[in-house]
Amino acid sequence: MSDQPPLPPEAYQGSPVPTFSGAPRINGLAIAALVLGIISVPLIFVCIGWATVFIGLTLGIIAIVQINSSQGQQTGKGMAIAGVVLSVAAILIDSAFIAWIGFQEMKNRDLAPAEQETVIERPQEITTTEEASSEATSGPEN
Repeated sequence: MSDQPPLPPEAYQGSPVPTFSGAPRINGLAIAALVLGIISVPLIFVCIGWATVFIGLTLGIIAIVQINSSQGQQTGKGMAIAGVVLSVAAILIDSAFIAWIGFQEMKNRDLAPAEQETVIERPQEITTTEEASSEATSGPEN
């Protein structure tokens, strides 16, 4: 035991607050960005896919910024980057799919008038051999 009296409370006021020095933790937004990026790829072909794409992209970017500014206290940058990449890939896949559908529609519209002309042609009058022989001998009727 020591013979020194305890320090007064004023002596503790200037001391720094202890910081957490444990193992770094994974950023939750990075996990969410990765999950949303993964499910965005198949869901992009339905309406809710766009919501998951943009939420995943936003969360991934925020997670990257938070991890970079955490001074080593947070990890998961790879998951956040993967979520951003998958979200961008889903956007590109859907954009290509929409363009393909548009080109197919334009192609079908370009072929449609030509097909209609051949179908709508006016039929020629059919004459029997008796009518043709009577017209040839008597001449055209006027």
